[in-house]
Amino acid sequence: LLYELAKKLQNAETPEAAAALRVEFEAAIDNASGEIFKALREAKSYAYKTSTLAEADGKRFEEQIKAYKAAEDIYRQELRLSMLEEALGPIRKYIIAADSNDTQVFIVDLNEKLVPDLYDMDTTEK
Repeated sequence: LLYELAKKLQNAETPEAAAALRVEFEAAIDNASGEIFKALREAKSYAYKTSTLAEADGKRFEEQIKAYKAAEDIYRQELRLSMLEEALGPIRKYIIAADSNDTQVFIVDLNEKLVPDLYDMDTTEK
């Protein structure tokens, strides 16, 4: 029955006939049972998931374009850092920035310190 309805729907000659067959087909799906019901529900679920993810990807891409147009250099740098963060996984990461003459160096560690390092030691006499 479902196969016959699907074939009729596929070969419908007018939009009105297709709409009527689509209603009949949906009702037949709702009344299906057993393995057919399971397969149809899984197919509907997959179709919904796929279309929702595609829509979300499109919206994310639109926002990425806006961010890129707003600040190209910052966007590229953020993308590089995100890629490194993902690729390096759980490895501890440091940010080291220096001026052009290397006279001033800034080290930023955003992770919780596991053990104190040399910079944390109090060297002043009390």
